[in-house]
Amino acid sequence: MGKKKQNKLERFLNSPTDAKWNELVGILSSLGCVVVEPMGGSHWVVYHPGAGWQESIPVHNNQAKPVYYKKLRKHIREMLESERLWEEDQEDE
Repeated sequence: MGKKKQNKLERFLNSPTDAKWNELVGILSSLGCVVVEPMGGSHWVVYHPGAGWQESIPVHNNQAKPVYYKKLRKHIREMLESERLWEEDQEDE
Protein backbone atom coordinates (compact mmCIF):
# COMPACT_ATOMS: atom_id res chain seq x y z
CA MET A 1 0.00 0.00 0.00
CA GLY A 2 1.34 3.39 -0.98
CA LYS A 3 2.07 6.15 1.51
CA LYS A 4 -0.94 8.20 0.36
CA LYS A 5 -3.37 5.30 0.85
CA GLN A 6 -1.70 4.44 4.16
CA ASN A 7 -2.36 8.02 5.36
CA LYS A 8 -5.99 7.81 4.22
CA LEU A 9 -6.37 4.48 6.01
CA GLU A 10 -4.97 5.90 9.24
CA ARG A 11 -7.25 8.93 8.95
CA PHE A 12 -10.28 6.66 8.41
CA LEU A 13 -9.36 4.46 11.38
CA ASN A 14 -9.01 7.54 13.61
CA SER A 15 -12.07 9.56 12.51
CA PRO A 16 -14.32 7.54 10.23
CA THR A 17 -17.40 9.78 10.25
CA ASP A 18 -16.00 12.31 7.78
CA ALA A 19 -14.70 9.76 5.27
CA LYS A 20 -15.71 10.07 1.63
CA TRP A 21 -16.99 6.81 0.18
CA ASN A 22 -14.98 7.08 -3.04
CA GLU A 23 -11.74 7.35 -1.02
CA LEU A 24 -12.75 4.42 1.14
CA VAL A 25 -13.39 2.24 -1.92
CA GLY A 26 -9.73 2.66 -2.92
CA ILE A 27 -8.54 1.82 0.58
CA LEU A 28 -10.73 -1.28 0.79
CA SER A 29 -9.59 -2.48 -2.63
CA SER A 30 -5.92 -2.07 -1.70
CA LEU A 31 -6.57 -4.22 1.38
CA GLY A 32 -7.89 -7.03 -0.83
CA CYS A 33 -11.59 -6.36 -0.33
CA VAL A 34 -14.07 -6.70 -3.15
CA VAL A 35 -16.35 -3.68 -3.52
CA VAL A 36 -19.43 -4.21 -5.69
CA GLU A 37 -21.27 -1.17 -7.01
CA PRO A 38 -25.05 -1.15 -6.69
CA MET A 39 -27.11 -2.06 -9.72
CA GLY A 40 -29.97 0.40 -9.60
CA GLY A 41 -30.05 0.99 -5.85
CA SER A 42 -27.80 2.61 -3.29
CA HIS A 43 -26.40 -0.45 -1.46
CA TRP A 44 -22.78 -1.29 -2.12
CA VAL A 45 -21.60 -4.77 -1.14
CA VAL A 46 -18.17 -5.07 0.47
CA TYR A 47 -16.49 -8.33 1.39
CA HIS A 48 -13.09 -9.90 1.82
CA PRO A 49 -12.76 -13.37 0.27
CA GLY A 50 -10.31 -14.64 2.88
CA ALA A 51 -11.79 -13.01 5.98
CA GLY A 52 -15.32 -14.41 5.81
CA TRP A 53 -17.33 -11.21 6.23
CA GLN A 54 -19.68 -9.23 4.03
CA GLU A 55 -21.46 -5.92 4.52
CA SER A 56 -24.19 -4.22 2.50
CA ILE A 57 -23.71 -0.47 2.84
CA PRO A 58 -26.15 2.20 1.68
CA VAL A 59 -24.27 5.19 0.27
CA HIS A 60 -25.86 8.57 -0.46
CA ASN A 61 -24.00 11.71 -1.58
CA ASN A 62 -20.65 9.93 -1.28
CA GLN A 63 -21.27 9.19 2.44
CA ALA A 64 -22.44 6.27 4.53
CA LYS A 65 -23.88 6.46 8.03
CA PRO A 66 -21.43 6.25 10.94
CA VAL A 67 -22.69 2.80 11.97
CA TYR A 68 -21.48 1.35 8.65
CA TYR A 69 -18.12 3.10 8.93
CA LYS A 70 -17.82 1.58 12.41
CA LYS A 71 -18.46 -1.91 11.01
CA LEU A 72 -15.89 -1.43 8.26
CA ARG A 73 -13.36 -0.03 10.72
CA LYS A 74 -13.80 -3.16 12.89
CA HIS A 75 -13.28 -5.47 9.90
CA ILE A 76 -10.22 -3.54 8.72
CA ARG A 77 -8.63 -3.62 12.16
CA GLU A 78 -9.25 -7.38 12.39
CA MET A 79 -7.68 -7.92 8.96
CA LEU A 80 -4.65 -5.79 9.81
CA GLU A 81 -4.19 -7.61 13.12
CA SER A 82 -4.39 -11.06 11.54
CA GLU A 83 -1.95 -9.95 8.82
CA ARG A 84 0.45 -8.67 11.49
CA LEU A 85 0.21 -11.96 13.39
CA TRP A 86 0.77 -13.94 10.19
CA GLU A 87 3.89 -11.89 9.41
CA GLU A 88 5.20 -12.48 12.94
CA ASP A 89 4.67 -16.24 12.53
CA GLN A 90 6.60 -16.17 9.25
CA GLU A 91 9.50 -14.37 10.92
CA ASP A 92 9.63 -17.00 13.68
CA GLU A 93 10.12 -19.84 11.18
